[in-house]
Parts: sequence; structure tokens; C-alpha cells
Amino acid sequence: MPNRRRRNILVVDDMLTLRETIKEILSSKGYEVLEASSGEEALEKIEYFPLDVLLTDCEMRGMNGIELARRVKALKPDVKIIIMSGRKRYRSKAAKLGTECSFLEKPFSINELEESINS
Repeated sequence: MPNRRRRNILVVDDMLTLRETIKEILSSKGYEVLEASSGEEALEKIEYFPLDVLLTDCEMRGMNGIELARRVKALKPDVKIIIMSGRKRYRSKAAKLGTECSFLEKPFSINELEESINS
């Protein structure tokens, strides 16, 4: 079993099936996973959820993943942020958020997801 430095993950995506799939996979691997359907909902949940990793889609209705990442970094600077998108142009925007932020291109494998969480 790999060494998991980060255990509490918030998955944010406005696509229900993707959120549920990621939650099911990560939960089965021993992570504590909470989900949110929007950036606004995610900000409400991090008030009481001990967050280690934010896994967010980039393009969502309302607040996008980049703005959510900025706000989370301001509230919880030690949180690892992974921005998911099928559009490569967001890679550079994710990189500008700092070393605790990475980019995961959709579609991705379970191994790629776990590597991003544990890196």
C-alpha cells in the first residue's frame, strides 16, 4: 500500500457521474472523500471538513476551478490542489497558483489520479 501523506479529499465537479465515480474509487482505496457540485458548495464544506487535497474541475457553472483554487489557497495554504480539465490551456493557469497546485488532464487513469494525490 503506498504511503499516503494526504487523506482527506474534496472532489468538486458539476458532473454528478464523474464526482461519484472518483469518490467511489478513492474511498475504496482508503481516502476520506467528500464531494461538492460547485465552487460555492465546496467553500461551505471546507469550513468543517479537514481538507488535505482539493480535486476540482476547471470549468463549472458559477465559480470556476481556478477561482476556487485561489480562494482555498487563501483559506488553507497547505492544501494540495489538483485541477482537472480536458483543456490543456488550463495547465499554465494551474501552475501559476504555486507548488501545491497541479494539473490533471482528462481523461485520466486511476493510477494518474493517485500519483497526483500522493506527489
